[in-house]
Amino acid sequence: MVLLALLAALLLNHYRPCLPAWLSLFSRPLHWIAQQINAGKHEHGRLAWWLAQIPALCAISLLWLLLQHIHPVLGFALNVAFLYPALSFQRHPVLLSTRHIVCPCPAHDHIPAPDDKTPDQIIAGLLHCSIHELFGIILYFFLFSPVGPLGIILYQLTQSMAKNWQTDAHGDFAHYAQQMRNRLDWLPIHATALSFAIAGNFEDALFYWRNNPARDKQAIVLASGAAALGIALTIDGQIFGGGEKATADDIPATVNLIWRSLAIWLLLLLMMSLARLTA
Repeated sequence: MVLLALLAALLLNHYRPCLPAWLSLFSRPLHWIAQQINAGKHEHGRLAWWLAQIPALCAISLLWLLLQHIHPVLGFALNVAFLYPALSFQRHPVLLSTRHIVCPCPAHDHIPAPDDKTPDQIIAGLLHCSIHELFGIILYFFLFSPVGPLGIILYQLTQSMAKNWQTDAHGDFAHYAQQMRNRLDWLPIHATALSFAIAGNFEDALFYWRNNPARDKQAIVLASGAAALGIALTIDGQIFGGGEKATADDIPATVNLIWRSLAIWLLLLLMMSLARLTA
């Protein structure tokens, strides 16, 4: 059912890719929580993080268990209902522009043009978005699939809190939210980088992964992705990969690399599902 829910959500996003993200509904409550609890200390940030997470996780788990008890199809439908907006990579402006889709979502009103962003920036953006809008969602949905879409809520709400509670505006209060985002990102980042290596130039990807020039863990994805494509990305003065300089022609190749990596993930899920059925 996990694989079927993923396929259903991906197909819905293919044919109807312009659904606004439900996560934006949390922005106002998170702002209210910060106003009520933020006293400028790290401990207050930890308390606020758990106060935001626990009610949401408990509510969605109980709802899924209830629907699953009534009929498995209802539990399946709830999974798809949360996966559909969460798997938002297919609503990336670059993908929408190449498919000539006019998207009414405010966040995607502006389609990047060659004179707006460099190919390096567009490719880096695609690689980063694939973590938070595709592979991270799939990974945590799978890990917490025994309790329905709980993993989706956990991962996306963590991302939303880190986005809304920035250290420059909230001080020490925001540190815990940033730490939790980094902790939850560790597994998707490494799994995504590995899948890029498998789907592209494996030896080069592993070499530049181990020797990436930045300490930021998300740089691992840039190093692995660029090397898998056989190109060099220049981001903030740092060079990732070791091939020719990236050009606009490499943007479709980047999208293809991400889809090939997704195919690998879906194949693994299929094999695991078949193994469960035959066990």
